[in-house]
Amino acid sequence: LRKLGGGDEAAYDTSSGSEAAGVEPPRFIAAWDASRSAWRALGAGLDAAVSAMAYDEKRGWLYVCGAFARAGPGAAHAGMAVWDAARHVWRVPPPLARLPTSGASLVQLVLGDGVLYARSSAGRIHALRGDGAWHTLGTQFDGTTRRIFFDGATVASDTPSGSHANINTNFCL
Repeated sequence: LRKLGGGDEAAYDTSSGSEAAGVEPPRFIAAWDASRSAWRALGAGLDAAVSAMAYDEKRGWLYVCGAFARAGPGAAHAGMAVWDAARHVWRVPPPLARLPTSGASLVQLVLGDGVLYARSSAGRIHALRGDGAWHTLGTQFDGTTRRIFFDGATVASDTPSGSHANINTNFCL
Protein backbone atom coordinates (compact mmCIF):
# COMPACT_ATOMS: atom_id res chain seq x y z
CA LEU A 1 0.00 0.00 0.00
CA ARG A 2 1.45 3.36 -1.03
CA LYS A 3 0.10 6.78 -0.12
CA LEU A 4 -0.37 9.05 -3.11
CA GLY A 5 -0.81 12.79 -3.16
CA GLY A 6 -4.25 14.28 -2.60
CA GLY A 7 -5.21 13.16 0.88
CA ASP A 8 -6.24 9.57 1.53
CA GLU A 9 -5.61 8.25 -1.97
CA ALA A 10 -3.53 5.05 -1.99
CA ALA A 11 -2.57 2.59 -4.71
CA TYR A 12 -2.34 -1.14 -4.18
CA ASP A 13 -1.71 -4.40 -5.97
CA THR A 14 -4.88 -6.48 -6.22
CA SER A 15 -2.81 -9.51 -7.35
CA SER A 16 -5.81 -11.24 -8.91
CA GLY A 17 -7.28 -8.45 -10.98
CA SER A 18 -10.73 -9.50 -9.82
CA GLU A 19 -13.59 -7.09 -9.18
CA ALA A 20 -14.18 -5.79 -5.70
CA ALA A 21 -17.81 -5.64 -4.62
CA GLY A 22 -19.63 -2.74 -6.27
CA VAL A 23 -16.61 -1.08 -7.92
CA GLU A 24 -15.06 -1.08 -11.37
CA PRO A 25 -12.45 -3.83 -12.01
CA PRO A 26 -9.16 -2.61 -10.55
CA ARG A 27 -7.00 -4.42 -13.15
CA PHE A 28 -4.23 -5.34 -10.69
CA ILE A 29 -3.81 -1.84 -9.27
CA ALA A 30 -6.26 0.69 -7.86
CA ALA A 31 -6.56 3.93 -5.92
CA TRP A 32 -8.80 4.84 -3.02
CA ASP A 33 -11.15 7.67 -3.97
CA ALA A 34 -11.97 9.33 -0.64
CA SER A 35 -14.71 11.49 -2.17
CA ARG A 36 -16.64 8.37 -3.32
CA SER A 37 -15.40 6.07 -0.53
CA ALA A 38 -14.54 3.51 -3.19
CA TRP A 39 -11.60 1.94 -5.00
CA ARG A 40 -11.10 2.92 -8.65
CA ALA A 41 -8.79 1.59 -11.34
CA LEU A 42 -5.72 3.62 -12.23
CA GLY A 43 -6.44 4.35 -15.88
CA ALA A 44 -6.81 1.14 -17.86
CA GLY A 45 -4.75 -0.65 -15.21
CA LEU A 46 -2.17 -3.38 -15.86
CA ASP A 47 -2.36 -6.78 -17.51
CA ALA A 48 -0.66 -8.72 -14.65
CA ALA A 49 0.37 -8.42 -11.01
CA VAL A 50 2.56 -5.75 -9.43
CA SER A 51 5.60 -6.89 -7.40
CA ALA A 52 6.78 -3.51 -6.08
CA MET A 53 5.87 0.18 -5.98
CA ALA A 54 7.66 3.43 -5.11
CA TYR A 55 6.06 6.87 -4.99
CA ASP A 56 7.88 10.07 -5.97
CA GLU A 57 6.04 12.81 -4.05
CA LYS A 58 7.93 15.59 -5.80
CA ARG A 59 6.77 14.52 -9.30
CA GLY A 60 3.54 12.82 -8.29
CA TRP A 61 4.65 9.61 -10.02
CA LEU A 62 3.94 6.08 -8.82
CA TYR A 63 6.63 3.70 -10.16
CA VAL A 64 5.43 0.09 -10.44
CA CYS A 65 7.15 -3.08 -11.54
CA GLY A 66 5.94 -6.62 -11.95
CA ALA A 67 4.96 -9.38 -14.36
CA PHE A 68 2.91 -7.07 -16.61
CA ALA A 69 3.65 -6.27 -20.26
CA ARG A 70 1.09 -3.46 -20.61
CA ALA A 71 0.26 -0.46 -18.49
CA GLY A 72 -2.88 1.31 -19.67
CA PRO A 73 -3.14 1.37 -23.46
CA GLY A 74 0.65 1.40 -23.97
CA ALA A 75 3.51 -0.98 -23.45
CA ALA A 76 5.63 -1.14 -20.30
CA HIS A 77 9.36 -1.70 -20.57
CA ALA A 78 10.75 -4.70 -18.71
CA GLY A 79 7.68 -4.84 -16.46
CA MET A 80 8.03 -1.27 -15.28
CA ALA A 81 5.73 1.73 -15.72
CA VAL A 82 4.84 5.04 -14.09
CA TRP A 83 1.40 6.34 -13.09
CA ASP A 84 1.39 10.12 -13.48
CA ALA A 85 -1.09 11.18 -10.77
CA ALA A 86 -1.35 14.76 -12.05
CA ARG A 87 -2.26 13.74 -15.63
CA HIS A 88 -4.04 10.46 -14.71
CA VAL A 89 -2.11 8.48 -17.36
CA TRP A 90 0.38 5.62 -17.49
CA ARG A 91 3.81 6.68 -18.76
CA VAL A 92 7.13 5.17 -19.72
CA PRO A 93 9.59 8.07 -19.33
CA PRO A 94 12.57 8.00 -21.76
CA PRO A 95 15.13 6.80 -19.17
CA LEU A 96 13.04 3.69 -18.46
CA ALA A 97 13.36 2.64 -22.10
CA ARG A 98 17.07 2.11 -21.49
CA LEU A 99 16.89 0.16 -18.22
CA PRO A 100 19.59 -2.56 -18.53
CA THR A 101 17.71 -5.60 -17.16
CA SER A 102 19.22 -8.18 -19.56
CA GLY A 103 15.98 -10.16 -19.62
CA ALA A 104 15.59 -10.30 -15.83
CA SER A 105 12.40 -9.00 -14.25
CA LEU A 106 12.30 -6.18 -11.72
CA VAL A 107 11.33 -7.29 -8.22
CA GLN A 108 12.00 -4.31 -5.95
CA LEU A 109 11.84 -0.51 -6.16
CA VAL A 110 13.16 1.93 -3.57
CA LEU A 111 13.11 5.72 -3.83
CA GLY A 112 15.48 7.71 -1.65
CA ASP A 113 17.07 11.15 -1.85
CA GLY A 114 15.72 11.62 -5.36
CA VAL A 115 17.27 8.37 -6.65
CA LEU A 116 15.13 5.43 -7.84
CA TYR A 117 16.76 2.05 -7.16
CA ALA A 118 15.54 -1.06 -9.01
CA ARG A 119 16.60 -4.62 -8.15
CA SER A 120 16.25 -7.31 -10.79
CA SER A 121 15.50 -11.01 -10.27
CA ALA A 122 19.13 -11.60 -11.29
CA GLY A 123 20.21 -9.62 -8.21
CA ARG A 124 21.50 -6.59 -10.09
CA ILE A 125 20.91 -3.14 -8.61
CA HIS A 126 20.30 -0.18 -10.92
CA ALA A 127 19.94 3.48 -9.92
CA LEU A 128 18.14 6.24 -11.83
CA ARG A 129 19.77 9.49 -10.74
CA GLY A 130 19.12 13.13 -11.52
CA ASP A 131 21.16 12.88 -14.73
CA GLY A 132 18.29 10.87 -16.28
CA ALA A 133 20.42 7.77 -16.91
CA TRP A 134 20.37 4.33 -15.31
CA HIS A 135 23.56 3.28 -13.51
CA THR A 136 24.57 -0.19 -12.30
CA LEU A 137 25.75 -0.70 -8.73
CA GLY A 138 27.69 -3.68 -7.44
CA THR A 139 29.82 -5.02 -4.63
CA GLN A 140 32.57 -7.62 -4.42
CA PHE A 141 34.62 -9.25 -1.67
CA ASP A 142 37.48 -11.50 -2.73
CA GLY A 143 38.40 -12.61 0.79
CA THR A 144 40.80 -9.72 1.27
CA THR A 145 39.42 -6.56 -0.34
CA ARG A 146 35.88 -5.17 -0.40
CA ARG A 147 34.91 -3.12 -3.48
CA ILE A 148 31.94 -1.00 -4.53
CA PHE A 149 31.35 -0.57 -8.26
CA PHE A 150 29.44 2.14 -10.12
CA ASP A 151 28.87 1.42 -13.84
CA GLY A 152 31.66 -1.19 -13.70
CA ALA A 153 34.31 1.11 -12.22
CA THR A 154 35.58 0.72 -8.65
CA VAL A 155 34.50 3.79 -6.66
CA ALA A 156 35.51 2.60 -3.18
CA SER A 157 37.52 -0.21 -1.68
CA ASP A 158 39.07 -1.21 1.62
CA THR A 159 40.87 -4.09 3.26
CA PRO A 160 39.10 -4.78 6.54
CA SER A 161 40.98 -6.24 9.49
CA GLY A 162 39.74 -9.04 11.70
CA SER A 163 37.78 -12.22 11.04
CA HIS A 164 35.57 -12.55 7.94
CA ALA A 165 33.98 -15.86 8.85
CA ASN A 166 30.44 -14.53 8.48
CA ILE A 167 30.29 -12.58 5.20
CA ASN A 168 27.04 -14.17 3.98
CA THR A 169 24.84 -11.24 4.93
CA ASN A 170 22.28 -9.50 2.74
CA PHE A 171 23.21 -6.28 1.00
CA CYS A 172 20.40 -3.74 1.35
CA LEU A 173 19.96 -0.22 0.02
